[in-house]
Amino acid sequence: MKTLKSNRRAFIEENEKYIKDRYKLISNVNKNLLALNLYRHSDLLNGVSSVLGCENDLKISDFKDLATVHFLLKCARNDIHKKFIYILANIDRNTNVNQIETRGYIQGSVDWNSTYKRRMITGFQDSSLFICNPSQKIYDIPSNQLIRYIIEFIYRAIPVALKAAPGNSEGWTQKLEHLFDEIKQLRMHPRLRGISIPDHLQYKTIQSTKKHRNSIYREIADLGELYYKLFYLHETQTLSNVINEQLIVPKKNDKIFEFVILFELMNMLEFFRKRFGGERKTTLIRAEEKTVFTYIYPKNDNEYIHISIYYQHVPIEFKGSQYVKTLKRYSIENIKTRQPDIILVVKHFNKNTIIKKRSSIIEIKYSDSRLYLGEGVHDLLSYLHDFSHTFTKNPKSLLTIWDSKMIIPELSEEINQEIWLTDYSRLKSSLKNFIIKTLK
Repeated sequence: MKTLKSNRRAFIEENEKYIKDRYKLISNVNKNLLALNLYRHSDLLNGVSSVLGCENDLKISDFKDLATVHFLLKCARNDIHKKFIYILANIDRNTNVNQIETRGYIQGSVDWNSTYKRRMITGFQDSSLFICNPSQKIYDIPSNQLIRYIIEFIYRAIPVALKAAPGNSEGWTQKLEHLFDEIKQLRMHPRLRGISIPDHLQYKTIQSTKKHRNSIYREIADLGELYYKLFYLHETQTLSNVINEQLIVPKKNDKIFEFVILFELMNMLEFFRKRFGGERKTTLIRAEEKTVFTYIYPKNDNEYIHISIYYQHVPIEFKGSQYVKTLKRYSIENIKTRQPDIILVVKHFNKNTIIKKRSSIIEIKYSDSRLYLGEGVHDLLSYLHDFSHTFTKNPKSLLTIWDSKMIIPELSEEINQEIWLTDYSRLKSSLKNFIIKTLK
């Protein structure tokens, strides 16, 4: 009984520590760069402000992917399908009245004045004759065309968004999958069949719908305006505002810790870029997709430094893996090259000729366990041997862990080591020294 209670107490304490660490990690991760995250094993995090700080560096395709995902997530968060259902039950329409002549039945209201005149012409011989005013309901009007347009966009865009972030069904992607099922069923609603889909969404349609007497129509018009700004005008500030409301954060602490280290590395390189000039190229972070960030620093008119950060991806320089070659000799199929968490490749150019090149790796372990620290060093030693042809000078690697009680030696002593060790509390100083040494 005591053992059960002690195990339960240990579990509670461990869980509380995990939650506390998660709060600390989220508080310290760079929110501007976290806005690039489309990693599937993530969920929406409310109450965290973010501003996309590198939207101008994104490729057009990356901007479109990010805009599509966040537009759809906003639709899912707002239960847009429920609003569509409400609208279809209370759909707006125009009424067109045409006068017709009937015999033996009445359609709509009877115009008795016209009926008596018509009967008088026939000598009042036909008492079954009526002049009626049937009303014809017309649903194909601009406000409903906007509804139909957005429904069709959501239906077509969700598969594209899921393809943009490949992987298993989990995290935020499940919200989009649920929305897709609802919209797929909604598209079959009989009221929508008589409503045409515009080839292009006109802003005047949005403006007129924003003045609609029905508040739900006005909400859809706001969504239409967001669509117009993102996909017609390509407004980076609008995308930043949307992401600010719905940041996508990894579910597990170890992945957040990886992002903390990656973003701190990028912050350091961005600091040097602002100091020395140059350019950068950013990309989105998504599983099963290569993630490469590039920084270029000019040295003079002819020389420049080209730095590539590979996150969970192995560059071509690392393809000669002894691990892979050994297994292939024994006809073992489907071998994947082992990949460090971060690979840094630095190339010094004179015009278009590489005059110097060096690589280094950063391994990240979310743990305060000495055993895990030992495993990290073991992993780095195996990487250094496996990719030995790519490393030229020390330091060749940096191991970062969450917390430790280790004593870091003086820089004059550490600088000649193959492997450097640090923890989160000393990350900035260690990373700065590591980068400066790597860039030389």
